Amino acid sequence: KARAEAEDEAERKKAEEDARAMQASEDNARAGEEARLEQERKARAEAESEAERKKAEEEARAQQASEEKARAAEEERLEQDRKARAEAEDEAERKKAEEDARAMQASEDNARAGEEARLEQERKARAEA
Repeated sequence: KARAEAEDEAERKKAEEDARAMQASEDNARAGEEARLEQERKARAEAESEAERKKAEEEARAQQASEEKARAAEEERLEQDRKARAEAEDEAERKKAEEDARAMQASEDNARAGEEARLEQERKARAEA
């Protein structure tokens, strides 16, 4: 009887030991799985963060390019305005020079006509005398 009790006790202890070992193995497996899932979550978060960073950089580059294009267009418009103003000023100066030349010519023509009329008067006066 004592041997049977000792065997039962040994079997009970072995069953408890086996149960503890099984529990420890399950705990280790669960901890390993949780660690693996945590690593996956971190990797996904890092990948999303990197994708967002790249997208933000790309948007910043696009914005920069758009601003540079607008600035270049504005500079081109200002240059065209400057050229048009310079051409208009040149044209106004050319017209004024032509106008001055015509006025000078008219003045000379008037002076010549007056001189010719004076000389004609003198000639008539001499002829009469």
